[in-house]
Amino acid sequence: MHSNLKHVLQPLLTSHDPDQVSHEISNLIDGFWIRASVSNDETDSAEAMTYMENYLQRLGIERP
Repeated sequence: MHSNLKHVLQPLLTSHDPDQVSHEISNLIDGFWIRASVSNDETDSAEAMTYMENYLQRLGIERP
């Protein structure tokens, strides 16, 4: 996952390290999965997408 993310992010990131950002995104995804697996509540994929989009917006990456 890390190398795929890095490859996709490389042209989008001008002021951030694609290697670091791909690790951070991988960690966020892992965190969503862990939270969903230990939670008794229904997993809300829309909420996870909102968190991810907010993170990317802070980096200056907008959804195409």
